[in-house]
Amino acid sequence: MKIILVRHGQSEANAAGIRQGSEDNWTDTQLSEKGINQVKKLAERLKDEKFDKIYSSNLKRAIQTAEEINKYHDKKIIIDKRLADALNKETSKDIIKKCKSFLKSILKEDKTILIIAHGSINLTIMALLTTKNKEEGGKFVKETSQHNTAVNIIEKENGEFKLKLINDISHRDDKVDINSKWETRW
Repeated sequence: MKIILVRHGQSEANAAGIRQGSEDNWTDTQLSEKGINQVKKLAERLKDEKFDKIYSSNLKRAIQTAEEINKYHDKKIIIDKRLADALNKETSKDIIKKCKSFLKSILKEDKTILIIAHGSINLTIMALLTTKNKEEGGKFVKETSQHNTAVNIIEKENGEFKLKLINDISHRDDKVDINSKWETRW
């Protein structure tokens, strides 16, 4: 099994430096102009990858990212609200619970799967699949970044999931402040 886990392109809220989910009108923003350009470069990068399935969060920025990538693949995009970004009222336990539920539904298949989601969801999925205990998983999530259009690859080898690539944005030509965890100031 191979999972290619991608964060959406820059959203209007990212561009404004506003944490999505912090105010009702910023919960479901679409891609910014910069985000659209990032996603086009991401789609070009992934055009030769072979996916059996494509899953996306139900939020606009993720769907737009999935649709752009899918121009090269012509697959059905499976929208799954369990991949939605964490909202203010969601706790870490809530995020873990919905990520575990999502993983349970896909891990029975030995396929190559593309998932377009959000920073907190991607990090939680990676931690759940590749860390051994809760403390190690929490440390992974706190210390790892997810830039807009970051590509992460997880592969199953000898019954265990291994991180093969994390937070890779080599397809982008814009500069990223490596000290900025989410490319915003919130």
